[in-house]
Amino acid sequence: MPVRSSTVDPPNTQCHWPFRRDFGLCCGVRYDLKTTQGYDEPPLSDFEKSKLRHQALCCLKAELSAWARLLESAPPEARPMIATTLRYLQEDADLVSNRDEAELAQLPTDEQEAFTRFWADVAAMLQKAETNPGPNQVK
Repeated sequence: MPVRSSTVDPPNTQCHWPFRRDFGLCCGVRYDLKTTQGYDEPPLSDFEKSKLRHQALCCLKAELSAWARLLESAPPEARPMIATTLRYLQEDADLVSNRDEAELAQLPTDEQEAFTRFWADVAAMLQKAETNPGPNQVK
């Protein structure tokens, strides 16, 4: 039986995984926050859902921060790989509930704003990764 996502440890102990592909499971993002269909457990409360979204956002921010550090320090040849990863974040179906405008509209205002800021940061970093490096970044 799958582990219920509400048992995920706090973000500061779970977000040690830059560059791993299981970030969605780590964050509880892959868990359907709207229902527990398929599980023999009661539905999550609004508080539990909010807590999971907060944990997911913390983990996603940690992931983005790791990629930002790599973007600043890596050789120009690494930019396409970084851009591919950022596009993956933008397109991953498991993150749609935290990215899609219609889905975000159902969240509390503070969560809407936090996720909107996060996705704007992803877009800005993607744009930076897709541009040619400046003369100070050429190694």
